Amino acid sequence: MNINVLLRADKIKFMKEGKKTSLSTVKLALDAVQKKEKSLQRPLTEEEEIETIQTMVKQGKEELKYAYEAKREEKIEESLTAIMLLESYLPLQLTLDELENIITDTINETEESSRKIGTIMKSVIEKTKGKADKQIISSLVKNLLN
Repeated sequence: MNINVLLRADKIKFMKEGKKTSLSTVKLALDAVQKKEKSLQRPLTEEEEIETIQTMVKQGKEELKYAYEAKREEKIEESLTAIMLLESYLPLQLTLDELENIITDTINETEESSRKIGTIMKSVIEKTKGKADKQIISSLVKNLLN
C-alpha cells in the first residue's frame, strides 16, 4: 500500500487518540513526502517514498545519538518512538545472511572485468529496493570483494 495513504490514515487516527508524539512524527513524514513531490512536480513512486522515510529514520537516529550524549531522557524516548513509528512504514529489512547471499550472487553474476564496488552496489541496491541500509550494503560488498 502507498505510504502516503498510510500516513494520512495514521494522522487522523493519532489525532483522535491524542498521541502527540506520534502525530508530530506522522505530520513531519507527510510534509517531507509532500515537499519531495512538489520539488519533483509529480507523485512519488513507492521507492521514492521509502527513500524519504529512510532519510527521516537516519535523521532520527542522529538525533537519538545527540540526545543520548546530552543525557536528555525525554528526547531519547521521543526519538525512539519516532524511529520505531517511521520504521513501521518501511518494508521488512533483510537479515545480514540474506543480504550477504544477494551480494554473493550479484558478484558471481557479474563479469570479472566489471567487478567494481560501484557496479555491485548499484545492482544490489536495485535488488533490495529499500530493504537494506546502503551503508551495510557498502561494507558487506567491500568485505566480499576483498
